[in-house]
Amino acid sequence: MSEVRYSMTAEVARAKARRGHATRRSEVFRIEGEPVTMDDIAKRLGVAKSTAQKRMARERAKPGAVTWEGLA
Repeated sequence: MSEVRYSMTAEVARAKARRGHATRRSEVFRIEGEPVTMDDIAKRLGVAKSTAQKRMARERAKPGAVTWEGLA
């Protein structure tokens, strides 16, 4: 069975927003000046998204900027 992903058009998203339904957007982080999402971070590090989230939380708790080296 193939996986079908529903992609909401901008028009549908605006209609849902008018009715009070929130639409979810991915949080964008800046790592070494590069805008990335959590999915991008996980893919680049070659780990699961949950692992990437834990690493990001650990690095954000430290002083200074988050770097790819710190996430590895």
